[in-house]
Amino acid sequence: MKRFLIPALAIVLGVIHSCTDFKEEEVPVPFGVNANELSFLKGGDTRSLTVSSGSKWDVTSMPGWLSLGKINRSEMSPYEWTVGFSASANDEYNREGKIIIKAGVETAEISVSQEGKKGRYVAVESVSVSPSELTLTEGDYSSLSLVITPSNASVQTVSWESSSPTVATISQSGRIDALAEGTTLITVTTEDGGKTASCTVTVIAKVIPVSGITLDKTLLTMKEGEVQTLSASIAPSNATDKSVTWSSSNTSVATVSSSGVVTAKSAGTATITVTTTDGGKKATCSVTVLSSSGTENGHEWIDIGLSAKWSPYNYGASSITDNGGYYFWGDPTGTASVYYYSAPQTYHISGTSYDIAKQQWGGSWRLPTFAEVKELYTTCSWSWTTLDGKTMLKATGPNGKSIYFVPTGLMYNDSYQTSDCVIILSGDSFNATSFASYVTIYPYFYRISPDGEATEAGHSGSNCRFPIRPVL
Repeated sequence: MKRFLIPALAIVLGVIHSCTDFKEEEVPVPFGVNANELSFLKGGDTRSLTVSSGSKWDVTSMPGWLSLGKINRSEMSPYEWTVGFSASANDEYNREGKIIIKAGVETAEISVSQEGKKGRYVAVESVSVSPSELTLTEGDYSSLSLVITPSNASVQTVSWESSSPTVATISQSGRIDALAEGTTLITVTTEDGGKTASCTVTVIAKVIPVSGITLDKTLLTMKEGEVQTLSASIAPSNATDKSVTWSSSNTSVATVSSSGVVTAKSAGTATITVTTTDGGKKATCSVTVLSSSGTENGHEWIDIGLSAKWSPYNYGASSITDNGGYYFWGDPTGTASVYYYSAPQTYHISGTSYDIAKQQWGGSWRLPTFAEVKELYTTCSWSWTTLDGKTMLKATGPNGKSIYFVPTGLMYNDSYQTSDCVIILSGDSFNATSFASYVTIYPYFYRISPDGEATEAGHSGSNCRFPIRPVL
C-alpha cells in the first residue's frame, strides 16, 4: 500500500480517535493513508480514508465542520481501517482544513475542502477614498468615492466616522453633511480586516450676500457745528459681510465718520453716501447745513445750537466787549429815567410792545424768555476768558459755537451793583406784592458770579436797570 505524508496545517484538537484494535506486538506494516485530500460537496456529504498501520494510530485533528464517522477494520487485512468523515451544511463561503492522523512519530495530513453557497472567500486587502481632501460650505453635502481592493472581496461592509461631528457628519451610506466652520477627519473602516482610509474635510462659513442697504434718514437739515448720527440697515439682517464705508460729496459743508456721525461744517448742501463692501450697495442722505450766523434788520445773530439765536453783544453796545446800556424792564423806548411800565398785569413781555428789543431792533428780535435764559446756562459750557484785554464769560453751545458776556452787573437806584457778575435778563417776571405792597413786578434774570455759580434771581423792576441781550 502507498504511504502518504502530508504537510501539517490543521487545528489541533487532541486525540479524536485512537485505534486500539490491533495486536499488541508491532508488525512491519508501514503507516499511511490512501489519499492526501478529500473534497466535500454539501452538508451531510461523507468521505472516507483507508488507514494502514502496523501500530497504534490516532486522528488528532480535523476542522470543526467535519464530524468523525464509522471506523471499520478491513476484512482483508488486520492492518487496514476505513475511516468515515461527514461535513456539516455550508451556507457561507468555501471551507478548507486538514485532517491529521498520527502513528507513533509518523504523521499523515489530508487536505479537506467544501464548497459553500457563497463560493470562495476573498479577503479585503486595502481600502481607499477620494478625494483625500474636501472643502464644503456650511449647509452643503457631498459623498466620497470608495474603493475596496480587491474589488471582489467577499465582505464589502464598511463603517464611517467623523472626528468632529459638530463640523460635519457622515452617514453609514457615506454622505457628508457640512454643519459648521472648521475641519474634521472622515474615516472609513472595513469590517473585514479593519482596513482604513480617510479624507480631511474643511467646512467654510456660508456667505450670505448683501441685497440692499437703507438709511434711517434721507434728508437732514443741520446748523453749522451741529452733529447728528445716521444709522444704516443692511438686508438681509444675517448677511455675512456687513461692513460699509461712508463718504461726503462736499466735506467743506459736512463730513461723515466711519460710524456714520455727520458734522455740519458750513452753510451749503452735501450728499452723504454709505456703501456696502459686499456688492457695493448704496444709500444716500441729502444734508442741508444752515449758517450759524447772520443778520436780522442789520443786527448780527449767532446760532450756538439752542432753541433761540442770540445776539453776540448787548443792546446798545458797539462791540462784543462793550457793556451796552442799562434799561428798565418794560421800557420799549430805552429812554426812561424812572420806572416805565404800564401793561396791566402782564408778566411776560417778550416779543410784545413793551419789549425794547422788539420795538427798537424790529423783525423777530425780542427779549429771551426765562426758559431760554435757563437753557443757555444749563446747556452751554462756560469759561472765563480775555478779549481785547477785557475779562469775558464765554458760553459754548452744543454745536461748538460761542457767544461772550461782559460782567456788567446791574444798576440799582442809579448805582452799580455786582459789577463783577454777568446779568442775563429775561422777558418774564412775577408778582411780588407779598414783599411790598408798592412793588408788583420782579423781572427774572440769571446772575453768574466770577466763580461760575449762577443764581436764578428776581429784582424789583421799579428800582433796577438791566443790560439787555436780544434773541431771535
